[in-house]
Amino acid sequence: MTIRNAKSPDPAVLSDGMRQERLDSWKEIATYLSRDVRTVRRWETGQALPVHRHHHQKGASIYAYKSELDAWWQNGKQRLAAQGTSTLNIPVLRPAARRSLEIALPAQLPRRHMFRAGLAAAVVILLSAAVYLGGKRVQSSIRSRSIVVAVLPFEDLDLDPQDYLVYGFTEEMIATLTRVSPQHLHVIARTSAMQYRHTTKSARQIGEDLGADYILENSFRRQGERFRITTQLVRTSDQTHVWAENYDRERSGLLSIQGEVTTDIARQIARQLLPSLAPVNVLDQPPRRVDSIAHDLYLQGRYYASLRSRDGLEKSIEALSQAIGKDPQYAAAYAALADTYNLIAFYGFDPSMNAVSRAKIAADHALSLDGSLAAAHAALGYTEFMWRQDWSAADREFRRAIELDDNYVPAHQWYALYLSALGRMDQSLQQIERALRLDPLSPPVHATMGYMYYLDRDYPHAIEQAKEALQLDPNLMVAHAVLGWAYTEQGSYSAAIEELQTSVRLSKGAPIYLCTLGRAYALSGNLDEARRITSQVGGMEKESRGSGAALSALLLALGNPEDALRWLEKTAPGDIQANWLRVEPAFDPLRGNPRFEAVVRGIETGQR
Repeated sequence: MTIRNAKSPDPAVLSDGMRQERLDSWKEIATYLSRDVRTVRRWETGQALPVHRHHHQKGASIYAYKSELDAWWQNGKQRLAAQGTSTLNIPVLRPAARRSLEIALPAQLPRRHMFRAGLAAAVVILLSAAVYLGGKRVQSSIRSRSIVVAVLPFEDLDLDPQDYLVYGFTEEMIATLTRVSPQHLHVIARTSAMQYRHTTKSARQIGEDLGADYILENSFRRQGERFRITTQLVRTSDQTHVWAENYDRERSGLLSIQGEVTTDIARQIARQLLPSLAPVNVLDQPPRRVDSIAHDLYLQGRYYASLRSRDGLEKSIEALSQAIGKDPQYAAAYAALADTYNLIAFYGFDPSMNAVSRAKIAADHALSLDGSLAAAHAALGYTEFMWRQDWSAADREFRRAIELDDNYVPAHQWYALYLSALGRMDQSLQQIERALRLDPLSPPVHATMGYMYYLDRDYPHAIEQAKEALQLDPNLMVAHAVLGWAYTEQGSYSAAIEELQTSVRLSKGAPIYLCTLGRAYALSGNLDEARRITSQVGGMEKESRGSGAALSALLLALGNPEDALRWLEKTAPGDIQANWLRVEPAFDPLRGNPRFEAVVRGIETGQR
């Protein structure tokens, strides 16, 4: 429920003092209340958190006033006391003083949250008593559990900078720092860090954006036969330079330079920020020797895959295949190759779906070379879930990947997709929130969170997350699709059609996006255009493989449930969307139909 106070001032005529009191985004509101964004959004819908919306041509922006939030919080505190908790003498805490203490206020919650809310209420009593007894020492110990560091993109100072080297050095530095002490040192993931390439923002501003205590600034320059790297650690709160170092190395052997320098930097940071910990022995483990040309090609392949475009993924396959040709024992290159093939299949860029078997082969081979590689386990889990329908194997691989590297963002992101397909939406949202904490400015993670909200029928939040993804990457095809799907379910067909047309254009006519566009046309009443798309996709028999559920949903929207069921039964194996039939809103009209339920059961047992 959104509260719009009649006495709230018009946003256009605020005084300077009132502007200082106003919070202009979900992130600012969450920070003020010392919560995550998902929690404050749920408080708005379930507990009347006073959030306002300003409507304009492009939609609506949200804002809140600190005084109203304080009053709302105090009112909730009084309700707690009225329900019998006042005997504990719980102190009244301003929201900003309660960092990391998750307190659930009593309210009417959705049924599936009631057990968790009850458990949270019990935890509140214990935590509040601890705060009362321990005061600031409790808050200090909670805050000091982990230090957050953001590694800014390496700056290539050469006249002819190489993007893949920037990508490679930055990723290697993040990966090395992550190994230092995961329970004490939290490192922002690469996708978010790369948003600050060539930034003019101050250290303090970046720290506020990412919730980072420190940033690591780096640059490198090739000077004749020498390679010079400069690095400095900056505390974001006061922009103090804590530590700095220069590294001069022979230019030959880029791989050894990268490994040696990033390891030493990580060790120095551990000494600066975690002086009370034992020596970081994990950094002393020598990495497997890799052919330097193969490693250079590997960096290029990872960089091209990060572009998420058809051309980029094709170049990624080429570079990674060459890397493996140079070094057939390069496990990380096989894992990256599996990821790229999975992306090609996911985006509908391979109508033959041969990419699926190639992803499986590459992931299996990576694990045969290095069973401790989290990326390989995650890639295999994705393959087993998305394409091979061995869901028990997928669950096992995702869990193993997270066990090996809890900071590996794709493992949490893909596990969230898997859990949502099972209808375990709370657990799914917990996983995608973990991914977002690790990579707060990742467009694909925001888009995935939007998809989770879409499947949970929370269309306003799905739209917000998709828009956040598009603010970070306006050409992210999946974000346009999620936005279009959410608009479709809301009945905003013109907006839906515009977004889905964009996803069709960006995918170069992939059938899955054509079908969802056709469905929006059908529901909007433009049956002629919907039927034209149906005929177009039906005539693309080879190209439409993997898009059966999307075509079935289009037929259902056209009022042909029998044809929709027949097509669904025929094409479910290997279908990109069929995994989510249990929760996909487009198939709500078929809930309870025995034939439809049989398809759903077959998917989940791997017997379709």
